Amino acid sequence: MANPNTLFSWLKYQDIQIPDVTVRSQFESYMSTGNYSQALRVLSNNQAQLQGKAWIGETINTIVTGIIAVENLYGNNVIKFMSDLLESLQSLVDNYRSMGTWIVGNEYKEMNFVVYDNEMYMALQDIPANTPITDTDYWLYVGLRGEQGASGVNVRQQYEYSSTKSYQINDIVVYQGQLYVAIKNSTGVVPTNGNSWLLYQRIVKATIYVSNTAPTDNLVEGKVWFKTQENPYTTTKTALIGTFMEYHVDGTWEEMYPDTLFDWAVDKGGYCTHGYSYSVTILSNDWNNLSWTFSNANIADDSVVNIFPNRTMTNAQWKQYNNLDTVSVSNGKIVITSIKMITENLPIQIQVR
Repeated sequence: MANPNTLFSWLKYQDIQIPDVTVRSQFESYMSTGNYSQALRVLSNNQAQLQGKAWIGETINTIVTGIIAVENLYGNNVIKFMSDLLESLQSLVDNYRSMGTWIVGNEYKEMNFVVYDNEMYMALQDIPANTPITDTDYWLYVGLRGEQGASGVNVRQQYEYSSTKSYQINDIVVYQGQLYVAIKNSTGVVPTNGNSWLLYQRIVKATIYVSNTAPTDNLVEGKVWFKTQENPYTTTKTALIGTFMEYHVDGTWEEMYPDTLFDWAVDKGGYCTHGYSYSVTILSNDWNNLSWTFSNANIADDSVVNIFPNRTMTNAQWKQYNNLDTVSVSNGKIVITSIKMITENLPIQIQVR
């Protein structure tokens, strides 16, 4: 064992003197009443007078007892409490699972789920064997169903309706642009017949409004506007950049997809997405003064460039990738800068629009 005197310089202490009795009495008074902050303030305000002097043993014991009490309080009421709580929560998480069809003779744990008569039930506590599923002290019925509603179980998609085809209950067909579900077996009965069919889902057809100014007609929730940077009907450019916006009933437009690039197609009557994607590995020795340059004939000064990490990156490569700083486009080149020296090869995806 190391000699304690070699670890650091020990202070030499002496007994308190007569002038120190008043300070000691103040300190002990505050400590005995639990006013610890004021007691420490007495020591702080009299450091010069008390330097190198020791209190009587009883006072030191009071301090030690208080410190031990605080340590035990933290150990028992924080660390142990949190450990017990974590164990309890982990048990609930482990039990939060489906146990399949309910069996009367089985025991179940709190948070277990079972199926009975095509309905779902959850265990409110540990359940002994032979407890009936109807006992609400143990089981919570969660398979609630409304009194009415279109069938959503075991439906079968039959695509376009045909008058020569036979349909069974829960068959779904498309008729005049809408979805219908069969509520009776039938042949040759059109889906608009409410005795044999039910409107399953109403489909509202809509168009995307394209302009550099917001639409004012037919404003409904979810209406889409492609907000172009220029007037699409007067521009002479073949490329068109804009942002998809979604309308809300409170009168606001929410940005969906910014800086989307399109090319005019078929006499400007339609649009087709346009862009390029390149898989590139930036070698560690390709960097020049914390910058890396990529050249390609498809890159223009007004190109929109996005850089993405390749999903095959290792942890070391991810850490280096996070040092990338800026991306700029000029003279047919993409320049990427870094805030630190890159020492790993970085596999990336470059998307140009």
